[in-house]
Amino acid sequence: MFSIKKVCFLKSVFGIIILIMALAGGAVAQIPNLPGGKTQPIQADSTKKVETETGNKTNEPVKTTADTTKVGKSKKDSVFYGPHTTFFVYESDLLYDVKEEHRPDTSIWALHRYNVVQSRANTWQDLGILGTAAAPIFYDAPTQIGTRNGYRVYEPYMIRLQDRPFYNTRSPYTSVSLLQGGQGRAKINVDFARNVTPNAGFALFYQRLSSNFVVGKTFRRNDPILIHQTLGASARIFAFKNRYKMLAGLVYHDHNATETGGYTIDKIEVKTLDTLFEFENAALVPRLQNNKHIQTGFQWRLFHQLSLIGKGIQLYHIADYTTQENTFYERSPDENRQFYDSAYFRSDRKSAFYRHKWRCLDNIAGIKGRLGGFQYRFYLRSRSYDNDTRLTKLPNVVPQTPTDTLLTRRLPAEFFAGGGLRYDLNNESYIRAELEYLLARDYRLNVELTHPRAYLLLRQQSYSPDVVQQQMLGVYFKWDNDFKNQIATQVEGAYKLSVGGFDLKPMLRVANVANLVYYDNAFQSRQANRAVQFVSVSLEAKKRYKHWYFELQTRYTRQSGAEVWRVPALLTNLLIYSEKKYFNDVVYAQIGIDLHHKTAYRGNAYSVALGQFGLQNNYNTAGVVLMDAFMNFKISRFITFFKINNLGQDLLSPGYFDTPFYMGQPRSIEIGIKWLFFD
Repeated sequence: MFSIKKVCFLKSVFGIIILIMALAGGAVAQIPNLPGGKTQPIQADSTKKVETETGNKTNEPVKTTADTTKVGKSKKDSVFYGPHTTFFVYESDLLYDVKEEHRPDTSIWALHRYNVVQSRANTWQDLGILGTAAAPIFYDAPTQIGTRNGYRVYEPYMIRLQDRPFYNTRSPYTSVSLLQGGQGRAKINVDFARNVTPNAGFALFYQRLSSNFVVGKTFRRNDPILIHQTLGASARIFAFKNRYKMLAGLVYHDHNATETGGYTIDKIEVKTLDTLFEFENAALVPRLQNNKHIQTGFQWRLFHQLSLIGKGIQLYHIADYTTQENTFYERSPDENRQFYDSAYFRSDRKSAFYRHKWRCLDNIAGIKGRLGGFQYRFYLRSRSYDNDTRLTKLPNVVPQTPTDTLLTRRLPAEFFAGGGLRYDLNNESYIRAELEYLLARDYRLNVELTHPRAYLLLRQQSYSPDVVQQQMLGVYFKWDNDFKNQIATQVEGAYKLSVGGFDLKPMLRVANVANLVYYDNAFQSRQANRAVQFVSVSLEAKKRYKHWYFELQTRYTRQSGAEVWRVPALLTNLLIYSEKKYFNDVVYAQIGIDLHHKTAYRGNAYSVALGQFGLQNNYNTAGVVLMDAFMNFKISRFITFFKINNLGQDLLSPGYFDTPFYMGQPRSIEIGIKWLFFD
């Protein structure tokens, strides 16, 4: 076990550092001569961050789009400030010693795809409302081996410091993004960054999500179902002629959701989900009463490295302290018992609750560097945990003791060894292999080949079930499992080619998973007694005709073996838009439609009390064509979009479900704004 007092002390020290830097920042004049900050015309933005089907960000060239952002001139000096004077790095750039200058994204491609499902190419499902529980539809092995918490349905809304940009700015930089959607949705993101010295800077960031109840095709005004807030700060320090580099930060989040269980018709058995659209909204009632799920969490992270002999030998260390608390409240337990097979709270209680607390301290120390065309990395790692659960008093424990409501699972510290090798074939191609081994238990092996026209990934992994899958003591669920490790073998490959004026990218994904752990149709944690196989064949096709663009993504998947993970057979996304300049080249705009379709399948249901998605055998989800109309445009530093969501409702379908009983977003108008300030 680690000392929580020591961690709190470290957090306090870092907080003081941030405060000092912020105060110092106000007294420091503009710094016009940062390294790499030469004034130059803005070039075409030919690469941008895009979301792959698995949700991973890549720098994939998609299309050259002229950046019409204009830069401003400071009144204090003659330097022109804009995207070309603001740079940032990710932690992975330093870890892998990647020479790449990232700049603020001023592109407007797919700007309207802002939510969790659409930004991940519709390969995820949620509960139909912005900010609700979400999970991937297709299988992908976890990136972390060893002990894992298991509560992941709100992860897409959490900001992780290892994914954050760390800025190097020649002037104060502010980014403000605002979404105001129909049906009571709103989202705001604010980033502020500035340098204190040429080699040190800090950033502050804030995120807020809110959504109102949506019943059928209408929403309840001023009746919020969800409020999420994130606050964070980060700092970047390069010293001793860049031999020492440090990235650090802290972030806190609070996610507060009212859980309805979806909507149904009171005292009427629903045989198909589409039946719900045949009734007036007033007839729809929530399946569960007075439920609430609150998740709070904190992360403190430090990355630093020291170069001993140029780039040949570098020492590095990563410290990460994470907390997460999940609380489930129920104010009407007697009314809700009919939805569960069992109840483990006292019958005379007028309310029930379940609270799970998780704390993890992760330390990685290693050596890395570059030797010729090779980049190497070797490290040792330790992870320590605190984990406990508290719930409403159990009725059937004899004798009753004050500790009946508290379960503390002692999780032993874990020790890992790992490393990686990367060989650069040229400036754009490389081969990389990574291995991580948890002593006497788990391992993860990745081999990756990346080429401008081809991509190949081989992954072999043995990983433990997470904490919730192994042990649960909750209001309605109780188990203590001793599952075997899950063993996954995955192969992915893609190749780019041009045929008849079309840019094509066929892809193949194959996975075999033994001992897969899942939640059955009663939301009990189970382990498959047979292996399950997935084979996916995908195609991306792009075509340009004058100022018109056509972009198609289609994915066919076949699942065999144990029927414990269900996927749609065919998934298709089609983007058709016009992209050109208007009003004497002042406005740069994309105007088009966004179509999506998944074949009908038995999509996973969601358990409010468990906070997990699991199998269900009664209802088909998806199976309809969704259509959005959008206009994304940019005027100087002002970027915005206008979108009609689910335009085809009542024309193509009365509505849709990604998750049983949770109606998808009805037709509505959304407006999003992004404004960049560089002085």
